Amino acid sequence: MNADKNLTPRLLVVGGTSSLAPGIYKLAAESGYEIFATYRHQIPPDSETAVSWLALDLDSMDSIDEFFAGLGELTFSRVIFFAGATFRRVGQEISVNELAEYLRIQLVNPVNVIGRLINYLNLSDSSNLLYMSSRAATFGSADWPYGIAKAGIQNYISSLSQFQKPPISILSIVSGLILGSSMQNEMSSDTLNSHITRAHAVGENLLTLDEIAQLIWALDPNSTSNLRGSVLSLGPVY
Repeated sequence: MNADKNLTPRLLVVGGTSSLAPGIYKLAAESGYEIFATYRHQIPPDSETAVSWLALDLDSMDSIDEFFAGLGELTFSRVIFFAGATFRRVGQEISVNELAEYLRIQLVNPVNVIGRLINYLNLSDSSNLLYMSSRAATFGSADWPYGIAKAGIQNYISSLSQFQKPPISILSIVSGLILGSSMQNEMSSDTLNSHITRAHAVGENLLTLDEIAQLIWALDPNSTSNLRGSVLSLGPVY
């Protein structure tokens, strides 16, 4: 898709209700971006940052098609993909049908959306797409369906970066546990202490939501132009 005539850079956040998103919105607004973000069920309460909200439910192909129809001629300088959910059935038996349904929503449909979003990058100017992956994609996880979904999308990102014409800046980012995130808030104190101990073992501390948001925002199109397909670790590697 060709760039439109709007001179204001635009940001699209897929998974706009992520706990990481508010920090990104603040930084984007300070950088002069027009901000668009997706929600699944309902628009979040008003925030300090102006955001144009777009409905997108990865559980529904109708919703996905309606989302793209609603974009019209919009193009984006930056796309950040936060959407994703854990399986939350650690240690329990999983049926084939349950696994297939989970992977449809968390792997197949996100791949569909990412592939189509490439057409909405502003290719006449520098642009990029960042996908928030997980350490589980590389190192495995007790929540192995989640690891499979993240690994599959991460591989798709790497493949796109090699074969997409014209070349685009698209890459995956991973981090350890983020302090203040919804994932941290839902885990037991023993699990949290395990993450802290492992981070300390490599001489580092876990990072906060604001610290990770700053690192993500620093990955602007100019700084990632030679990193196509890379998997970048933010924060401690443990």
